[in-house]
Amino acid sequence: MCKVSIDEQPQSKSNNCDGEQLVDVTSPEFKQWRASGNIAHTMVLINAVCFMGSVLLFNEAPYFDAKWLEEGFCVSNKETPHFNSHALSFYADAVATVFLFLAYRKYNGILSEQCIDHIYLNMFGVFMHGLGHLMIAFAGNAEEQSAKQQMSIQERLNEDGPKTVIVQTLILLGFWIALLKASMPKVSMKYTVPMALFLGSLPSQFLVKPEFGFTYTQTVLLLAASFNQLNLPLEKKGYVYSTFAVVVACPVGLVGWLESQTCGDFLIKYGGHLIYDGGICVSLFVFLLLCINHETQKSDAMKVKTL
Repeated sequence: MCKVSIDEQPQSKSNNCDGEQLVDVTSPEFKQWRASGNIAHTMVLINAVCFMGSVLLFNEAPYFDAKWLEEGFCVSNKETPHFNSHALSFYADAVATVFLFLAYRKYNGILSEQCIDHIYLNMFGVFMHGLGHLMIAFAGNAEEQSAKQQMSIQERLNEDGPKTVIVQTLILLGFWIALLKASMPKVSMKYTVPMALFLGSLPSQFLVKPEFGFTYTQTVLLLAASFNQLNLPLEKKGYVYSTFAVVVACPVGLVGWLESQTCGDFLIKYGGHLIYDGGICVSLFVFLLLCINHETQKSDAMKVKTL
């Protein structure tokens, strides 16, 4: 059986196996998808830069929530490592990873390659994101992390032991590789791994203060994802391109503002940063459902044409 996706065809008109027309990339519908995706990703870039600039320039109350400023995250149950916001984020991400894996197994070969790539790579991205939070959950507060950051490598080896330092380093590297790959699906690993080594090992460990860790990570990943998506070839800027931009990419940056502004009075009562991680997982499942619905409608339309 021949499966064709409107997002995978290089011609101005895409055809199925029998030569029937599926989509015209010059059609108003395709142009709307491309335009909405372009606008959404441009907004993501602007928002990411504005958020980073605001944190660096106005890193104090009342511009940002005082509770959020303490850690750079909104952390509930701060004194309980197994139940604080970072641990809760890991649990949510682990559960989401299982469902993403099941969705990938079920819909691989049914949904378009472009959609499945997002699901497959974000499966790893979500899990490593959660694992990164689990590591932070047991790393102490921002003040304790800052003190450890000032230590030499030998001092850290003496205090934590070689095994702990090696495991933490591997998790950090895996975190950046998985999330960069999820942000830039078609970028080769020979470029992704060196980027992860630089972005994760150098600045995160030695230059970026723990309380700026969230802002740094969010900014890098949003910029990488949206720049990558905006530079896709024309034939890739169809329904999947637009839907991922609007449903997944845009909300991430907006929830960052929500967390940084409403932590003490609102979010900290409902899991804190868990809302941010949970929001990413929910948006991925909404994206998946929309892709399924789109493929179903397309398949139904093709059946009507063959009658």
